[in-house]
Amino acid sequence: MGAVTTFLVSVYPALLAPDPVDPGVVRDVYARLRDVPGIGAVELPLGPDGRIPDEDATLAHLAPHWDVVLTTVPGTMARADDPAYGLASPDERGGDEAVAHLRRCLETAARVDEALGRRAAVGLEVVSAPRRTPGDGDGPDRLLARLRGVLDGRPGSGTPLLIDHCDALVAGQTPAKGFLDLDEEIAVVAALRADGHAGTGLVVNWGRSALEARSVDGPVRHLERARSAGVLHGLVLSGCADRDSGFGPAWTDMHPGPADLAAPAGEPASLLTDAEIRRSVEAAGPVAVVGTKFAVRPHGLDAAARAQAVVAGVEHVQRLLG
Repeated sequence: MGAVTTFLVSVYPALLAPDPVDPGVVRDVYARLRDVPGIGAVELPLGPDGRIPDEDATLAHLAPHWDVVLTTVPGTMARADDPAYGLASPDERGGDEAVAHLRRCLETAARVDEALGRRAAVGLEVVSAPRRTPGDGDGPDRLLARLRGVLDGRPGSGTPLLIDHCDALVAGQTPAKGFLDLDEEIAVVAALRADGHAGTGLVVNWGRSALEARSVDGPVRHLERARSAGVLHGLVLSGCADRDSGFGPAWTDMHPGPADLAAPAGEPASLLTDAEIRRSVEAAGPVAVVGTKFAVRPHGLDAAARAQAVVAGVEHVQRLLG
């Protein structure tokens, strides 16, 4: 991985199911991951309340040396039925509620540090919701103003904010999320860095960039643009498919594993092949984070099979990275 400093694993998509996953499954998955060398951080989801689900138990499962990256995506998408909710919203009420959520998420980051006894929460991923209205060009200004308000108003350096790029609104195609364009998010990060918030960065999710572009070239283009602008923080490897699969319809953001890995850890319909993983890592260059974010199917896997699938996906990518 060259200059890459951290290998990140996002476990929670593999724990999602139509019914709540038994706590024993969660425990077993993390227990298996603790035995995998080379993992430096895990991504943990934040709900609508800004907290990690089963927070105390989840933190107790982590290896002592792991850092934590928190993501606001689950809490944001829980409000997807409210078109006014989001940090880039033209609606004052919806924007204020998203800011309040972000502040609660930062409080969670502080609790993570306290619980683990060190500066462990190394990033908080935010998104440029809500789904964009065609013709609305002021979303980046609103996003920047709200992030500035949060960052300028908190004491100390705190946990850095990372914009997690989701698929942008593209004319003529149905989006999964339809948020701001990558170049607009790059400009927001650059402005925050110019303000002195040096830890701010941008994360490219392979699957979301591929489904936005409807092409495996999308992630590479996004990585190259963010890298050229000097704001690329990380690459998260997560698949997508151009045809229906066990993960749902084509071009949906459901995190299938690599095509070159046997099920249930991999998915034959996935566009994320070994060759594309290598190409994207090369395009990213020396970034702070490279990670995996794979779901598993079918939903009814027992604890041992689910844990084995998660570990298989991590180890597969680690072998490719060398």
